[in-house]
Amino acid sequence: MSEKAATKQNILIVHNRYKYRGGEDTVVENERQLLESNGHKVVTYIRDNSELDKMSKFQKLLLPLTTLYSRRTVRDIKRIIREHNIDVVHVHNTVPLISPSVYAAAKSCGCKVVQTLHNFRFICPNGLMLRDGRICDDCIRHGLKCAVKHKCYRSSKIQTLMLVTMLRLHRLLGTYRKVDKYIALTEFNKQLLCSALPKLFTDSNVAVKPNFCFGSGAPTAAVSALEREYFLFCGRVEESKGIFDLIEVFASMSEQRLIILGTGSDFDRAVDCTKQLNCANITFLGQCVKPTVMEYMSHAKCLIVPSKWYEGFPMTIAEAFSVGTPVMAADIGNAGELANMSAGTLPHDDIAQWPTLIRRLCEDAVLQTEIDKAYALYKERYSDAVNYKILLNIYGDSETSSE
Repeated sequence: MSEKAATKQNILIVHNRYKYRGGEDTVVENERQLLESNGHKVVTYIRDNSELDKMSKFQKLLLPLTTLYSRRTVRDIKRIIREHNIDVVHVHNTVPLISPSVYAAAKSCGCKVVQTLHNFRFICPNGLMLRDGRICDDCIRHGLKCAVKHKCYRSSKIQTLMLVTMLRLHRLLGTYRKVDKYIALTEFNKQLLCSALPKLFTDSNVAVKPNFCFGSGAPTAAVSALEREYFLFCGRVEESKGIFDLIEVFASMSEQRLIILGTGSDFDRAVDCTKQLNCANITFLGQCVKPTVMEYMSHAKCLIVPSKWYEGFPMTIAEAFSVGTPVMAADIGNAGELANMSAGTLPHDDIAQWPTLIRRLCEDAVLQTEIDKAYALYKERYSDAVNYKILLNIYGDSETSSE
């Protein structure tokens, strides 16, 4: 090992995977690759919700206690830190198998602790601030009891109560203050969290680091405007993602093509909707492998993100920028903040305006300008090189919080 590599911090990445792979899993893998490619020793502690299917009834009965505090987590984390001489413990998700006990275990070994806030779980048990198809801030305004009343986590009052108890208990015990640095994915997220829990989240302990994706690094990566023939939706095909608004809009724009990549709970209903509206210009391609997604992404006039909720930081936006594809999004939350730097936003409460705004990108000169802007954004903000510098600064700036 070179002298330079020997001075790099050793990182432990901690993550509880969901049952179905999502954006958080991609971010975890990307950051692991990023750190390793820059000479860091990276160890991962990964638990998977598929473990729940193999649990006995007795183990499942004990799960609420494990969610609050996991002796296994404490034992495993301390062992890994000792064996691998870990400097920084970077946590992504702890629910339900790992638990917040990871923070105390790491601090007891003298490690810096960093937590990425992928969603709104610290202030909203379902993590989305979404209920019945609308943005919901009831738990911020009226307390976490609202989540139990509405069964916001997995539509279960018992499981929601379990999460609410975890949040309340660890707020009371000061567990979350053991985290040296929190990472918000956008400025919007940071401000929302700081206003919702000002005693926990502050300007000094919350840093902003966006998601990123690996790009070719070549300045000619972006396909020209003349080679782009369609608009693109890429993500879960669900009503909360605004898919039906998008279908309605493109039904009135028969001269423009829309390609939909992905699947989801409303996939069949969305397909039926296009048939009823005779939308020959809309094509569903279902779930595609990553190279195929990126090929379609690189030849799209624009990625459209019409989501009806705040989102986290959709990986598709960083991926679009990496190939010079402009982004338009509904004018709410994180996607709106990101799109505002690119091709612009769409009024979430007035889809009648969308066709005019979208058609603007059909002019080659305008589109080429937006392509150049999108690729410049990638190089300036969302490339792996830029992201590594931000991450290293966060690891280096972490200060021991007062208990």
